[in-house]
Amino acid sequence: MFSYFDEEDQDNYSNYSLFQKVGDSIYYTDDMSDTTHVFTPKGELVHSYLFNFGKYAPPLEARYDAEQLIKEKHVFMYTCPLIYDSKLVMFLRNRHLRTVLYYDMKERIGGNKDIDKGLSPTDIIIPLCMADGYVVGYLEDYCLDRFEDKTTLPADVVQHLENGYRVVAFYRLKR
Repeated sequence: MFSYFDEEDQDNYSNYSLFQKVGDSIYYTDDMSDTTHVFTPKGELVHSYLFNFGKYAPPLEARYDAEQLIKEKHVFMYTCPLIYDSKLVMFLRNRHLRTVLYYDMKERIGGNKDIDKGLSPTDIIIPLCMADGYVVGYLEDYCLDRFEDKTTLPADVVQHLENGYRVVAFYRLKR
């Protein structure tokens, strides 16, 4: 099923979120940074996480200048990390690539998928939100060019993307 919206209807477009509700906590990520803060529902700061991007960490003075961060090949988060159980899914700019990072915080293992280096239908692409082990993400027309085998996508999905629309994708995380 496809949904169509008028171009002027900006409220119905999917957008990145800098907030994520995890259990009884609210996570907030500074835009284009490497830091996530955890708050109580009353707004009290509980903890802050600094993701170690090493020498590629975004400098404080450039954290709101995406062009400079990309040009200088820094790593930064577009959105708040999505967390369920011990699983973390994060969409970030990895120097010159858009990357989805997968990480199990209990097992301390993970991996990443660079969107610009080839995709398959099982890859989480541009994750927006997560709840109860399900991730909602989306694809845009530029994603089509990154699919290793476009025949793995239904023809109506390909046509929808080629017409310039977005496709919402649902994923279930393995336990």
